[in-house]
Amino acid sequence: WLPLIEVEVISDLDAQTHRLVPDLKVFPASVDLDAEFAINDARLVVEILSPSTRDRDLGLKSTMYARSGVEWYWIVDPAAETIDIRQLADGGWATAPEPWPAAIEFDEL
Repeated sequence: WLPLIEVEVISDLDAQTHRLVPDLKVFPASVDLDAEFAINDARLVVEILSPSTRDRDLGLKSTMYARSGVEWYWIVDPAAETIDIRQLADGGWATAPEPWPAAIEFDEL
């Protein structure tokens, strides 16, 4: 597996090319590092919500990832200290009944 941080990915849907920059994405190790990264090759995409990206991450990006066939979408909400884990099912997201609690102790890093 190949994790990539802040690398642009391409999504071609509805005869339009969309350029997205997930906070973290994981591709199979066999991905061609010299080519543009197609979002449908990603197995996991992680977005970290902030006030300026929240609506886009939960709206447009969530829809684009599902329609592109990304298997897993994790949404980290630092304010709520949760991780919403979504798995692709029948073209949409199946989610856990409640987000997982998550706390990061930055002083201990």
